[in-house]
Amino acid sequence: MVRDGRSKVVRDHRAGTVRSVDAERPAVLSCQVAAAQRVGNLVVVVDRNGGQNDGLVADVSPQPRLAARFAAFGFDVAEADGHDVLALRALLACDRSDRDRPLAIIADTVKGKGLRPVEGKAPSHYVTIDAARAASWKRTVR
Repeated sequence: MVRDGRSKVVRDHRAGTVRSVDAERPAVLSCQVAAAQRVGNLVVVVDRNGGQNDGLVADVSPQPRLAARFAAFGFDVAEADGHDVLALRALLACDRSDRDRPLAIIADTVKGKGLRPVEGKAPSHYVTIDAARAASWKRTVR
């Protein structure tokens, strides 16, 4: 959600991203304001990768019924495979100029997808990638 210095909702911004763990923080308040103000051209992409810096979301701060929660805030909701670029592109390309409900796209992803040493592992938040490691990993990408 974008606001100007006077806390008015700025209506000409098209998309923003919210990490799944942020769905419990102040970003949610901004989303609620966007829905209340009927900012229908706003698209929020929630990266639901199941991880956060101190463990799995399910273990640290579970988020049951995330889609239903956004719908309750007044959003249209779409769920997608966050690794399917064509599906995401199609959702983002939809004309929302006549809508009065913002759209939340919940994109299910796997952190580090395709990179076996870090795929789906919480410690990948802090991995250091030097040149040698990067070169090695590039050879293993599936």
